[in-house]
Amino acid sequence: MRVVGIAGSPRREGNSTTLLETALEVAREQGHTTKSFVARRMKVQPCIACEGCKRGPKCVVDDDMHDIYAAMARADTLVVATPIYYYAASGWLKAVVDRTYGLLDRESRPRIAPGKKLYVITAQEESDRADGAVVVRQLERAFAWLGMEPAGSIIATGLDEAGAVLERPDLLQAARELITNGPSG
Repeated sequence: MRVVGIAGSPRREGNSTTLLETALEVAREQGHTTKSFVARRMKVQPCIACEGCKRGPKCVVDDDMHDIYAAMARADTLVVATPIYYYAASGWLKAVVDRTYGLLDRESRPRIAPGKKLYVITAQEESDRADGAVVVRQLERAFAWLGMEPAGSIIATGLDEAGAVLERPDLLQAARELITNGPSG
């Protein structure tokens, strides 16, 4: 299995990134190939709504998003992780998600094979899981356009500082089980 992870946190050791890296580490231990991207470190411009991707074979904006497109095309599984910022995904991840529009042809059919599994990880300070659930649902709907199938999520709450997840064995275990066992909450 080929697994692609996209980290939406600006923090190198942020809680959502730590959960993502834990899930990818287990996938590697099980013999799967992994590739990860840190959205903040990439040059990914927001979608400019030019519809160039509909007139040609790909998005016309020449930036690092094309590396993500190629990895997503080869992947069997995608794992996206984001902190919850003002009740939404981070701006870095949002730019990547918006640009996946370039993977749809002029009839809005995916240019990548359907049936890939999608996992979503969110991390937030507030205890209300509904905040993270909204973002999980938004990401599931966005990637459904590409024929991806929701396969599980982690909504991590009560994480007030970078690294706080390291004190939460329940969340670290959920990340270890995410890709191999499906939904873990």
